[in-house]
Amino acid sequence: MFLDRLVSLSSRQGLDVAVSAADRRVLYRDLPALVMDAAARLHAGGVGPGRVVAITVADETEHLILALALLALGAWQVNTASHESDATRADLALRTGADLHLTDCPHITIADLPQIRWTPGMAPSGARAVLPQGGGGAFFSTSGTTGRQSIVKMDEAMIVRQSQRNYIQPSDRFFKAASMEFGHSKRNRLYAVWSGSQNMFRPPRDPATLSAWLAASGATMADVSRVNLTGMLSDGASTLPADLALRAEGSAIPSELRQAIMAQVTQNFHIRYASTETGLIAVAGPQDHVINGALGHPLDDVEIRIASAEGAPLPRDEVGEIWLRTPGIVLGYFDDPAKTAQRFRDGWFLPGDMGKLAPDGQLVMVGRKDDVINLSGIKIFPVEVERALASHPDVTAVAVFPIPSSVHGQIPVAVVELRPEALDRQDDILLSLMQSARAELGIRAPRKVLACETLPRNAMGKIVTRELLPLFERQT
Repeated sequence: MFLDRLVSLSSRQGLDVAVSAADRRVLYRDLPALVMDAAARLHAGGVGPGRVVAITVADETEHLILALALLALGAWQVNTASHESDATRADLALRTGADLHLTDCPHITIADLPQIRWTPGMAPSGARAVLPQGGGGAFFSTSGTTGRQSIVKMDEAMIVRQSQRNYIQPSDRFFKAASMEFGHSKRNRLYAVWSGSQNMFRPPRDPATLSAWLAASGATMADVSRVNLTGMLSDGASTLPADLALRAEGSAIPSELRQAIMAQVTQNFHIRYASTETGLIAVAGPQDHVINGALGHPLDDVEIRIASAEGAPLPRDEVGEIWLRTPGIVLGYFDDPAKTAQRFRDGWFLPGDMGKLAPDGQLVMVGRKDDVINLSGIKIFPVEVERALASHPDVTAVAVFPIPSSVHGQIPVAVVELRPEALDRQDDILLSLMQSARAELGIRAPRKVLACETLPRNAMGKIVTRELLPLFERQT
């Protein structure tokens, strides 16, 4: 499928750039041959239909070519990223049944797995690769802030179907801030290939700020995280060209951060609502950001149900749990039947988000189901508290979570990340935050707010609240 698509693209837009990196440019007319050469080398190393390959390749251009070559061979691939721990890599390889390890990182090995050392530019052995018609795919691990990573298994047809839902155009020059070693980045890079657009890679140690690099890059579409957005503002962001669509994804982006980006960085700012399990669901454009939690209108082939606790559909403008159904959806988690039963029901995926459909049909995020704080029977969504605290000019990030209470069941507390120059004024800032939160939220205000220089985050940039509990206990 992808290989056939590459051949078609090479004939239709062969002179268009498929990949651009600091030291390399690949045209669409040349990409099929590079993929076939990589497939021949991998085949000579033992890769064939049904093999499961753990891939630890930090070079992004090579990783993209190898991902396409593994799909062409009918093999399965799982990212065992160089930024992960040895234990995490070994766990992912074991759980997915990997029997080969492909790497360009000589210092990284996975116990008991034969290794294929990858060096760019080497000629293939001359052996012809066996190229089945489909049969392979990829395992993608989903990031979380607690517990073991979940894994989804997606065959090539599912990846293609999700690719077709993304509105990347052949004329686009696409950039994603996260590297190919992150599963969500790999999927989006494959989506861009399917669309015939240009994949742009930033040099790994580029000294420029992200916004400065983007402003000079010529990119027309850039996907970034919430952490990237706050970094842009704290670094004194460069104004981006008007034709560059800046798209944020992942964690909920509060209204204050959206407005700051539009005021200081670009008016062409979008929010993507997507998941590993479903692909792209909705996109909120610049005109939508006046609504707190706006996620945009669902794409044409996406079904959304806002459901009660019993699973019954709720009317518009009523808050409930978000249910999703769309072509290309996975059917469950690879090796976790308990979580599959929790998150998948009759073809629907339940991401654990709470929201509503506005009267005009736009999807609006309210918070995470698992994060709801129960204060003596009063339901508090952390995001509503976070929005109130994040409006302070010295606050760069907020984490709101519950601590147990023998009287109230749970009480809301918060930790705020302050701008470095504001740390010496933190007592005054915290007092101001408590007063403004009580005025705005009443009983929903946090009972205690602490400050820190940097909130703990995982590799995806999500705040890890479980690491804040000991900090909170030490200071309260």
